[in-house]
This record gives sequence, structure tokens and C-alpha cells, in this order.
Amino acid sequence: MKHTEGEWVWKQNRGKDDYKHSIFVFGSKFIAELSGKNCTKSEVKANARLIAAAPVLLEACQIAVLALTHEPINPDDIKVIRQAIAKAEKP
Repeated sequence: MKHTEGEWVWKQNRGKDDYKHSIFVFGSKFIAELSGKNCTKSEVKANARLIAAAPVLLEACQIAVLALTHEPINPDDIKVIRQAIAKAEKP
């Protein structure tokens, strides 16, 4: 099975419960909703960022495996890996 294609993004839901965040494909499909029942607000936000970054993190891991098993390492591959990590970590 393949994951939903497209750029995954997250947003904080508006309303009474600011602990809820949604993950969706930009301008398209709903993926998931997160709730902060047992988490802090910052943890919920960080979890939403991490889930939204999953497709690019997967791609970065695939590139890393290729880069680590073949020489020389392509600098463009390192750039993709760093961008994936940044997407997961950025506030």
C-alpha cells in the first residue's frame, strides 16, 4: 500500500480546543486529526509537524540508503535529507 501522494501540511484547528491539529494534503485530502488529550500544546504541534513531514522523511531515508551504499555521495541528496529534517523540526 502506498501513502497519500502530495505535500502533507498541518494546521491548528480553530475553535474551543486549541489542542487539535489536522494533517491534510495541501488543498486536497484530509489525512488525520490529532488531539492533545495526554500531551501538552507544544507536543501536539510537534507531533503534527512530524506526521506532516512523513512523506519527505521517507524520501530522505530512501535517498540516505542509496547515498550510504554508493560512492561518491551526491551533495543534492544531502540537501534533500536536510530539508526533510527541517520540515519535521521547524516550529
